[in-house]
Amino acid sequence: MQCKEEWLFPGIKPHKSMAPRSVRYIFKKAANRAGIVKRGGIHSLRHAFATHSLESGEDLYTIKELLGHARITTTARYLHMTPNRMKSVVTPIEALNL
Repeated sequence: MQCKEEWLFPGIKPHKSMAPRSVRYIFKKAANRAGIVKRGGIHSLRHAFATHSLESGEDLYTIKELLGHARITTTARYLHMTPNRMKSVVTPIEALNL
């Protein structure tokens, strides 16, 4: 039997995803092994994905679709302005080279 859905975290059975509790456990264990002390759970991966996609030049509507959101306002909550992004912003005034 072939599964119609592909899971990011597949379970043992092909038609089921891994249990959320197992995903959280693996995530926390990996973060500890990597020496990451910043607070945040597995959901922070969605925020990081959205932010890095935007920094890489992906447009907001594509990110919305990749995250599976119905509304652009939902996607906007996932985006965070990083120092690198702030440094690369050229305002319309600066573009005039006055």
